[in-house]
Amino acid sequence: MTTRPRAQVEDEIKETLGLVPSYFNRMPDELLDHEWQLLRRLELGETIIPNKYKELLMLAVHAETRCRYCTLFHTEVAKLFGASDEEIEEAVHLAKHTVS
Repeated sequence: MTTRPRAQVEDEIKETLGLVPSYFNRMPDELLDHEWQLLRRLELGETIIPNKYKELLMLAVHAETRCRYCTLFHTEVAKLFGASDEEIEEAVHLAKHTVS
C-alpha cells in the first residue's frame, strides 16, 4: 500500500469536504491515506446501498453520537440525494429510540 504525504491527503480531504474532520487529525500518518480512500469509496461513492439510504443511516448514527458537523453534513447530503424532511426526521427518531 502506497502512502501519500499527510499534507497531500489533507488537502484532498479539505477540497472534498470543505474541512478536515477532527478524527482525521488524530489518525497516524501511515493510516490516513488508506482511511480516506475507504471513506471516499464507501461513504461518498456508489455502493450496493443507494446513497440516500447510506446518508440516512449515517445521519441517524451521528445524531446519536452528537457530532454536530457530521449530523449537519449527512442531513444536507441526504437532501441532495432526495431525502425528504420527513425521512430525515424519521431516521433521527428511529436512532433515538433504538439507542435508548
